[in-house]
Amino acid sequence: MNVEQLISLVYLASGIILFMLAIIILRENSGNRLNRVVSMMLIFAGIAPFTAAIYKSILESMPGFPVWFVNTFYIWEFYFPALLYFSAVFPEPQPVYLKHKRLLQLAFLPHVFHLLLVLLLSDPDKILGLLTLESTLPIIGQLLQLYSAILRVIATLVGFLLLIHKRFFSLVNLIYVSFALYFLYLGYKNIENPRLKQQVRLVINGIWVAMGLYVIGFLIPEILSFKFPSSLRDIMLVATLLVGPGTIAWAIVRYQFLDIGLIARRSLVYSITTTVVVGGYLLVVVQTGAMIRAIIGQESQLLNALVEIVLLLFFQPIYHQADAFVRQLFI
Repeated sequence: MNVEQLISLVYLASGIILFMLAIIILRENSGNRLNRVVSMMLIFAGIAPFTAAIYKSILESMPGFPVWFVNTFYIWEFYFPALLYFSAVFPEPQPVYLKHKRLLQLAFLPHVFHLLLVLLLSDPDKILGLLTLESTLPIIGQLLQLYSAILRVIATLVGFLLLIHKRFFSLVNLIYVSFALYFLYLGYKNIENPRLKQQVRLVINGIWVAMGLYVIGFLIPEILSFKFPSSLRDIMLVATLLVGPGTIAWAIVRYQFLDIGLIARRSLVYSITTTVVVGGYLLVVVQTGAMIRAIIGQESQLLNALVEIVLLLFFQPIYHQADAFVRQLFI
C-alpha cells in the first residue's frame, strides 16, 4: 500500500466516523435545534473526506469521468453556512439569530448557486458542441456559422467567469468563517455555567485551529493562485478533520456536550473503535499480501487466505483490548 492509498483510507475512515457521529447526535435528541444543526454540520464535514477518498482511489484513475460528477465534491462546502448557523445558536440563540433568523437561512443560497454553477457549466466546450448546428443550405449555413461564432465567444466568457467564480468563491467561505468565529466568541463571553463554559471553550478552540489550518492551507492559496505540495495539503486536510469535528467528539464523550447520554457516548466510542480497528486490519491484510507477492514473485491465494485466518484469530482480542482502553480513557 502506497502513501496515496493510505491517505485514501484515512479519508474514508474520517468520513465514516463523522457520519456516525452526526447520526448519534441526531438520534439522541432530534427535536433539539442545536442537535440538528450540529448533525448537519458534521454531515457536510464528512462529505469532504468521503468524496476525496472515492476520488483518490477510483475516479483519479478514470480520466474519462464526467467533470460535473467530480464537481459534486463541492457539496461539502455547505459546511460553511452550517458553521455560521451553528455559531448563531450555540450555546444559546444569540441576538443575531433572534433578529435575523431568515437572513441566516438565506446564507445557504450562495452555496446553492455555486453548486448549480459548477455542475451545469462544468464543461462549456461540451455544451457548445451540443448547441452547434450545421446546414447544407448556403444562407442558413452562413447564419449558423454566425450563431456558432457567437456561441464560442459566450462559451469562452462563461469558462472564464466560471474559473474566476471558483477561485474567488473561497472569499465567501472565508467571510463565513470569520463571522462564525466572532459569533462563537460572543456566545462564549456570555456563559456563566463553569461546566458549559469548559465544553464551549473546547469546541471553540477546536474550530479555531481547524479553520485556521483550512484557511492557511486551502482558502488563501486558492485566492492567491498558488498551492502547497499535495502531500502537505493532504496532511493539513487530515489535521483539519481530526481537530475540528474531533473536538466535538471529545466534548461529547468526555464532557457530555449537548447532554449526550451514556448509551449514545458508548455508541460513539464503539463506532470510532470499530472503524479504527477494522481500518488497521484492512491495512495489515493489504500490506501483508504485498509482502507475499514481493517475496514469492506472484499472487498466492492460499497464503493470503492463511494470513487472513491468522489475523481474524487476533482481531477479536485486539478489538476488545482497544475498546477497553478507549472506554477507560473517555467514559
